[in-house]
Amino acid sequence: NTSFSTSFHAESIRGFGMLIESLELPIELANSQGKIEIEGAVNKGTMSLKPTVDFSRDIPVVSIPANSTLLKGVGLTEDMSNDLLVHIHPIFKGAAVSRGTVDLAMQNFNWPLDEKARNDAAFSGTLTFNEVKLQAGGLLTPLLSVMKVEDREIILSEQPMEFVGENGRVTCSPLEMSVNEYTLKLSGSIGFDKSLDYIAQIPVTRKMVSGDVYKYLEGTFISVPIGGTVSKPTINKNLVQTAIKDLVIQAGTKQISDQAGKLLQKLFQ
Repeated sequence: NTSFSTSFHAESIRGFGMLIESLELPIELANSQGKIEIEGAVNKGTMSLKPTVDFSRDIPVVSIPANSTLLKGVGLTEDMSNDLLVHIHPIFKGAAVSRGTVDLAMQNFNWPLDEKARNDAAFSGTLTFNEVKLQAGGLLTPLLSVMKVEDREIILSEQPMEFVGENGRVTCSPLEMSVNEYTLKLSGSIGFDKSLDYIAQIPVTRKMVSGDVYKYLEGTFISVPIGGTVSKPTINKNLVQTAIKDLVIQAGTKQISDQAGKLLQKLFQ
């Protein structure tokens, strides 16, 4: 039956790699509903967050209004990458940020405050990356090693990524990254416990096969399962080597076929 309304002023709040400046925080509690409004400048962008805490349930639940834009044009930082975005996608673990901004829109968000009920959390949203440039670390390091690419610069350009959280996991739509002249694709899910169930679509690069074979395999991708955890991802490199051998055999067959075709053309000229 408690009811009150007040407001706090904060010069700045730091958290998840974000610095929110000059805030007025209206807080209202009525009918077992606690409401807070957080709006301000964040990393040269803006934040608008209006969470509600429902105390009428056995376990209080935090929610936000449907179809809310939480972040707009917010500069991506290394701390933000490793403290916030890593809970949504594993590529941000250990990544160094060179540049770029992100937008975050949430279609829905319901989060139980009791950790024992955490798997009942449900949310969905869209992260949009604007000219983001990363120096690869963590999960991306062994993938680039398999591709035999020395360049560690990753670019996420004007790309939205949808994500859904339910049953203790966050599933993301396929994310494409530019690495040198190649495109690397990742899709799958990450658990609230940081377990990974991902598939990487890695391109066959020039250094993975000989030059003669590459012209037949250019544009070909190999599916690589990724397990383990965010901190210790597991990649089956033997599977990659076996897949490459199969592709080389296919390329050799195609090469013989092309040569036979050229020979027949000459015979009938």
